Amino acid sequence: MPTTSSTSTQMTTTSTTSSTISSSSMPSTANTTTSKATTSTGQITTTIRTTTATASPTACGSMTCLHAAYCWLSNDTYKCACVAGFTGSSCDTDVDECMDSICSRRDSSAACKNLYGSFNCSCSGDWTGDLCDHTKQVKDLANDMVKGGGPLDRVPELSGQNNTLAVGSMIGDAVPYVVAQLTEQERINMSWSYDEIFEWCTFEGHECNIRQDFPIWNDIPLGNCFTFNHRNMTKRFKLQRAGVGFGLSVGLRTIIKEYASWTQTAGFRIFVHDHNEDVFMESTSYCSAPGERTSIALKQNRVLRLDDPYGTCMDSSDSMPDYYYEGTYTEEGCIRTCYQKEIKKVCGCMDPSFPAPSTERYCTLDKRDCVLSFQANNNVEYGDWSGCNCIKPCDVKLFPAMTMRTQLRNHRTVEVDIYFLDTSDIQFQEVPQITFLTFLSNVGGIVGVLTGLSVVTLIEFAFTLFQALFTLITAKSLII
Repeated sequence: MPTTSSTSTQMTTTSTTSSTISSSSMPSTANTTTSKATTSTGQITTTIRTTTATASPTACGSMTCLHAAYCWLSNDTYKCACVAGFTGSSCDTDVDECMDSICSRRDSSAACKNLYGSFNCSCSGDWTGDLCDHTKQVKDLANDMVKGGGPLDRVPELSGQNNTLAVGSMIGDAVPYVVAQLTEQERINMSWSYDEIFEWCTFEGHECNIRQDFPIWNDIPLGNCFTFNHRNMTKRFKLQRAGVGFGLSVGLRTIIKEYASWTQTAGFRIFVHDHNEDVFMESTSYCSAPGERTSIALKQNRVLRLDDPYGTCMDSSDSMPDYYYEGTYTEEGCIRTCYQKEIKKVCGCMDPSFPAPSTERYCTLDKRDCVLSFQANNNVEYGDWSGCNCIKPCDVKLFPAMTMRTQLRNHRTVEVDIYFLDTSDIQFQEVPQITFLTFLSNVGGIVGVLTGLSVVTLIEFAFTLFQALFTLITAKSLII
C-alpha cells in the first residue's frame, strides 16, 4: 500500500457453518438402491441417505459410461458425466479422496480410508462428523440446548414444521453465546482455513505467501479473518504504483455445501481500513458473492483535528482507560467499550458480540434475555452512561471507494481486486483561527492604532513638550 497509508484487507468467513456430504442425483438408466438410516441423540435427529449403483455400462454411440454415469453430446462427441467418487473418460477410475487430506483438514489426527467410489473418516477422540470437522464439545452443547427445558428447545418442533426461517433466526442469535465459551484456537479450528478458501494471491503482480502475508485471527461474530498488512506483521507492503494490476488480487473459493440450510447469502466480506484500526460487524465492508469478480478502487482521505486548547479529540487509546480494543482509538470502539461496562453492571457478564478483556467472561446463552432486555430498555445516548465520554480521534484515515462487479464462469469462485486510483491523498486539517503569537501581534497593532505610538509621533510629542516649556520660561514664542 502507499507510503501515506498501509491498508489492510480482511476476508471474513463465519464459524457457524456445518459440513455435509451431498449425494449426486442418479440418471433413470441406473439401478439405484436407497436406504434411510435415522439416528437420534437427545433432541437431534440425523437422517443419512446412501445411494448405490450397479456397474452396468450406459452406452451412447461408441462411448461407454460406467458406474451410473450418464453421457451427453458435446460438439459431435459423446462425453461421460461421472457421479461423485469416479473419474476418467469412461468414469472407470476410482477417486482417492484421501489424497486431498479430506478428513484431516481440521482434525489433524483423523484417518482416511479410501473406498470404491467413496471414502470413510475415522475421527480422533475430540472430533466427530462425516469429515471430522465438528468438535464433540460443540455437539454436546447443541444437544443440551435443544433438549427439553433447554434455551432452544423449540428448534426440534420448528424443524418438524419445516419453519427454516424461525430455526435460522433462533440459532443465529444463539451462536455467539455458544461460540464465546470456546477458546480462540477452538474457534479457529471450527472455521474455514487457508487451504479451504484461498486459491491464489498476488500483490503488484507478484505471488503472495498466503500463510505469511495473511495472519489469521478469530472474531466471535465474524469467524476467521485474514488480514493483509496486519499491524503485527514485521514486513509491511507499500504501494509503488496506482491503478489496476498494482494492488492486491485474491482468488477465493466458497464451499456452498457447508453453509447452513437457512443461510440466505454466501460469499465474503471485505474490510478496507487503516492497519492500526480494528473492524467491527458494523464497519464499512464490501460483499463479494460467488461467481463474481469484485474490483474496489480506493482513494485516501485524512482528517486531522486539533486538541486542547483549540478543540476536543482523542490522540490515542492510551488516553482512555479500559479501552477493550488492541488497535488505535476510534469513537466506535469507545462506544462499544462503554456498552460492555454497562452490560456487566446489569447482567454480570459481557456481550459476546463485542470484544472483552481476557479477565472478563462472556454471557452464556441463559443470559441472552438479560442482554436483550438491556438493549431494549436503554435506547439512550451513550453519553448518558456513567463515565462514558467518547470523542472523535485526532487523526483519522478514510478510504472512499468505487466498486465494480463482473461475472465469472466458475460460480463457486470469488475474485477480489483492491487498488488505489492514485498515490496522493486529500487532507482535511483543522487550523486554529488565532494562535497566542497572533493574539499578541493583534493586541500590539490595536494599541499602536489607538495611541499612535511610533517613532515620528514620539519625536513630535517631545518637540511639542519642549516648545511649551520654553514658552513658559521665556514668555516668548519660538518661531521656526
